[in-house]
Amino acid sequence: MLINESKNHYFYLHKWCILTKGHVRSTITDFSRERIKLIPNDLYDLIIKYNGNKVSKLLTDASNDEDRTVISEYFTFLYDEEFIVLTENEEKEFNVDINTEFDFPQIVNNAIIDYNNKSTYSINNTIYQLNQLGCQSLHLRFYTIFNSIQLDTILSSIKNTTIRDVSLFVKYIDDNFVNEIKNLIIEKFMRISQVIIHHYPINKEKETIENKHFVYSSAPIDSCNYCGVINPIFFDINKITYLTGQNHNTCLYKKIAIDVKGNIKNCPSMKKTFGNIKKTTLSEALMNEEFSKLWNIKKADINICKDCEFRLVCTDCRAYIGNDIYAKPKKCDYDPYTATWKNS
Repeated sequence: MLINESKNHYFYLHKWCILTKGHVRSTITDFSRERIKLIPNDLYDLIIKYNGNKVSKLLTDASNDEDRTVISEYFTFLYDEEFIVLTENEEKEFNVDINTEFDFPQIVNNAIIDYNNKSTYSINNTIYQLNQLGCQSLHLRFYTIFNSIQLDTILSSIKNTTIRDVSLFVKYIDDNFVNEIKNLIIEKFMRISQVIIHHYPINKEKETIENKHFVYSSAPIDSCNYCGVINPIFFDINKITYLTGQNHNTCLYKKIAIDVKGNIKNCPSMKKTFGNIKKTTLSEALMNEEFSKLWNIKKADINICKDCEFRLVCTDCRAYIGNDIYAKPKKCDYDPYTATWKNS
């Protein structure tokens, strides 16, 4: 058995394999490989207790053969999944905690621009202001039809700005339009990492072409009301999300948004506005003390979410919550106390 062969070794959980204990089960999230595994709470407790010890100590402390069998199965799982490393000698550096004092240096790190055929504000001016604020990431969402020529003009305004990553949201016209968009993005706009094509006529799997993701949604999405859905397909398993979530809100921290009417908000789905982009600059809106009110609400602060095993990878929503700013998102169907999804 593997555990017997390794009993004279020390074992350590890999640095970026983070344990999260939920109410009825736990997870190991491997942020280096961007994957997550469900585990029993008993295994969580075992790792917490014995991490950094000799493997033999696990066997010595087991009270009977049945416990030793379970421990052996757990150990094999951890080793096969490469969650742990074995060393002949004690290596104290493996027990050093990750420094979670993380922050974005920019005034605004990410933004959302919503636009439809009734919008009258200037996208170019908005992007210019985002560039002045050092914005790094942009969600550009079009709810009505914009042809490839219009999109080319708009996307060209992002060149020579601080914006490094763009997610584009466009409405399906026909297959020719889809091909034009693909060619445009692949050949000309390297900063676009994802294109979501909504109103697509059939269900179609996501495509990845030259590291760009093309997502096809048949949902008739016509406004920002689709936002706020909590679902495993939206889990964000990366180090930046993890580090941000230790001290800040994973959705709203250093985010600014402009809705289809040009209103400046924390998120287009929120009711509170901080002026309109036609008359108020983004910098002026950010000076309002209320603007950053929700920035530091962590998952660990939110009722029910704080007991969920997925809280480290779940991006939050404060738009659809009711009157309690610490309430669980309304569009989350997961119950951590029964470990079930209502609609599954």
